Amino acid sequence: MKKHYLFVLLALAFAVQTAHHAEHVTQLIQIYALGFKPPEAHGLLGSVFDFEWVHFVYNIGLEVALIGLWLGYRSSATRVPSEGHASRFTIRAPHILT
Repeated sequence: MKKHYLFVLLALAFAVQTAHHAEHVTQLIQIYALGFKPPEAHGLLGSVFDFEWVHFVYNIGLEVALIGLWLGYRSSATRVPSEGHASRFTIRAPHILT
């Protein structure tokens, strides 16, 4: 997989997670600043999407995207030199630390 597509997937996952976080911050504002009772504080999109299965699908989707990113970057050719550097440091570490 090309690095450009991996970056787009990472940016999309970051944007979705940021929106999800903003939704929860909105709920906190509704409860503590506006005086809504917790069952009434749905956030911006919660009145439409306030179902447990939406959170379940969201969590699974984000997990799959992050695993895909990890696998994609792991198999990337650009990571091989950094892994080589890390392994050289690991081999030399006992000598450096003593």
